[in-house]
Amino acid sequence: FPDDSFNKVISVFGMMFAPQHELAASEMVRVCEPGGTVAITTWTTEGMNGQLFGVMGKHMPPPPEGMQTPYQWGTEEHVREMFDDAIDWSFSREVVNFHADDAAAWFDFMEEKLGPLVLARAALEPQGKYEALREDLIEHYESFNTATDGSFDGEGEYLLAVGRLPG
Repeated sequence: FPDDSFNKVISVFGMMFAPQHELAASEMVRVCEPGGTVAITTWTTEGMNGQLFGVMGKHMPPPPEGMQTPYQWGTEEHVREMFDDAIDWSFSREVVNFHADDAAAWFDFMEEKLGPLVLARAALEPQGKYEALREDLIEHYESFNTATDGSFDGEGEYLLAVGRLPG
């Protein structure tokens, strides 16, 4: 898109997966007009979904040198560091509630829908290493489960960052 194309540029759990964080941030700013708004949602590093990446990382080969990880976006400091210092930011921590029959059912749903988990399955299953990841992630989900009736209720905490570009 040309420079200054939009008055609002929004990413909902998307740009956090770009391997070059500074480039992703600079592109969001580049296409946003002066005085416009940039908004992103990212999983917090300490929340259920942010910690999911750490669990997965124990089973996957190390990322390529210099690649930044998605969960880094889950802090105000990283957002400020990646974007122009002139942006006026407001931050809040929000929660989305997830429910399933149990933690295993939640995993079964996520292994079909969550891109990084789909990729992990494709990489690990042929090597016979996927079941260990599955067990660890079900245990991970159980550690965040707030249900007391055998079902799964988990809170996905995310960071909402809304910034106004200088006019």
